[in-house]
Amino acid sequence: PAATAASLASQDVNAADAAGIAAVAICLLGEKRTLHQKPVAATMLRNTKPLAPFEVFAIFRLKAGQKAADFDLGKERRLMPIQPVVHIEALPFEGAAVSCAKQEELARHCLTAISARESARRSRFDWVIKARPDLLILKKLPTTAGLRDLSQTPAVLVPPFSEPFFDPAPCIRYEGKNRAEFDADYRPCTPDGLRMSNHLISDQFAVMPRDLAVAYLDRRAPTWAYPMPNNRPRLPPKEGSHLEFWPTCVLGEGYRIPSGFLGGCECGLSVYVRHIQNVSVVVAPFVVGLYRGKGNIHNKGALPRAAVGWALAEDDK
Repeated sequence: PAATAASLASQDVNAADAAGIAAVAICLLGEKRTLHQKPVAATMLRNTKPLAPFEVFAIFRLKAGQKAADFDLGKERRLMPIQPVVHIEALPFEGAAVSCAKQEELARHCLTAISARESARRSRFDWVIKARPDLLILKKLPTTAGLRDLSQTPAVLVPPFSEPFFDPAPCIRYEGKNRAEFDADYRPCTPDGLRMSNHLISDQFAVMPRDLAVAYLDRRAPTWAYPMPNNRPRLPPKEGSHLEFWPTCVLGEGYRIPSGFLGGCECGLSVYVRHIQNVSVVVAPFVVGLYRGKGNIHNKGALPRAAVGWALAEDDK
């Protein structure tokens, strides 16, 4: 039966339901969108395996107008491509369609669920991963030992911004056809090979040591960071907290988009994590993309052609 409004608040499994002691917590945050479509489900299943055993925390956002009673949490738990799902809940849709505050709310719910889970099992996770339900994870993730090798000091690890015409991010380029070779390619992303990544943080995917999860998941960025790109201000506000970090989201000349302040969730995330919390952020060669369905991947031209082909081939199986 469909979940009732009361049961929708959250559903947890007990510590005995998950085999072994997982070192990794995976937060899937956002609207369900294309989660159950083959390219997303298959790449998520395949490319998270090096981190097993892990535990999954799913915090969904209902669609506008969707009723809580119509969202079956039990069914969603069973259909999740990666298991075990130790916590699942769905939050109502309220306010504007595009809202960075909604992202922050989802992240805080996951942090709360992780902390409760750790208390129940009497053991902390070592790593926390944040991902969207509609995310194609196109390259195998490293093992936990491999994650440690990506940064000499504790840091939040994020994929690079990449645009085919002005921000190619050489560390994720791949022209071969060998999937095992591609999976193993974790060459560093050097600062001189990055552009927008020096100003913003991609909010699609992140990997972090547990000790840095509070700084990332419990964020409350200043509101001036959130104007969306199609309505961005040209001058800094006269009032607000941490205005000294305004220039960090200002893009210079030579970008595909006009120069000036680029507000939005990626700016707010960067300002809060990098500057207010003073947390190290390392851009790592994770290769991910948002799947819109019917073969459509957001910014597909910026991703390695072979990796896109491997993901879309799942529809033919």
